[in-house]
Amino acid sequence: MPKCQFITRYYDHKIRKWVDFKCQEEVEEPLASRFCIFHDNNYCLREKTNHEKHQRKVLDRMKHKVNYAISNNEPLLCIGFQLHDFSLSDLSIGKEFTKPVYFSGSDFFGYADFGAASFQGEAGFSLANFEWQTLFNDVNFQGGAFFFKANFQGGAELLHNPMNKYI
Repeated sequence: MPKCQFITRYYDHKIRKWVDFKCQEEVEEPLASRFCIFHDNNYCLREKTNHEKHQRKVLDRMKHKVNYAISNNEPLLCIGFQLHDFSLSDLSIGKEFTKPVYFSGSDFFGYADFGAASFQGEAGFSLANFEWQTLFNDVNFQGGAFFFKANFQGGAELLHNPMNKYI
């Protein structure tokens, strides 16, 4: 299968320099796009009748990607992703990231929920666009969080209390 054609640069906060990013995901057959399901901004919207099926496929692939990064103690690079109604809780996975996580330049269409995640390494959200409400409830940013030029159109919420309960 052909590889995604998405290429960009992102700022790696750990090494403090700009680095090249080339997506290694495979493109879906039949070839309706040069981009994978994470970089094709029309993938979930292409066919209204299959929206839920496409959304489930994106979430399943995302679950695999996140589990792989956590299990192999590797950085999670979700750079330039196009995500519709995204919630880490929907992935039914562990949410403790020991290595850097980058959503730099990603677009979140609909809600975005990172609730109860633990980012021990850097968490990069620079140049990300959040279309609706974004939740960071009980998120632990131990390695630093970077939101340079991030756009929160629907607002962002970061709630935490010492008893680890939502406020």
